[in-house]
Amino acid sequence: MNIRDYEKILDAIPATGVYVIREDNHEILYCNSQLQKIMPRVQLGMFCHELFSDFCCNCPILTIGDKQESRSIVFDTPFGRTVDIVACRMLWEDSVPAFVISLTPHIESFDSVYQKIFQVNLTRDC
Repeated sequence: MNIRDYEKILDAIPATGVYVIREDNHEILYCNSQLQKIMPRVQLGMFCHELFSDFCCNCPILTIGDKQESRSIVFDTPFGRTVDIVACRMLWEDSVPAFVISLTPHIESFDSVYQKIFQVNLTRDC
């Protein structure tokens, strides 16, 4: 499959925003149509912290370390609800170290009545 085929697949996911950023400077290399609908000002070449500055303290890249994948949950987002964020390492176009990041509406299980607090940083208010 070529890159256009992958873009069609990612654009077909109705509720998940997907974007790819360079590992070294977090420049946005790709974003799917769902993310563009939710964040219309997103542009290739901008940096993710310009788009998601309010959520940087909850970014899963901060805790990825040497792992292949990292996850976090963010509340009060541009999606209008809580989202699960997953960051996975990849090579963009087979040569550029990057992260593919997905933002998916969080689905709370029926057996969980209370919201969970995973991490609190009072100094940074996040």
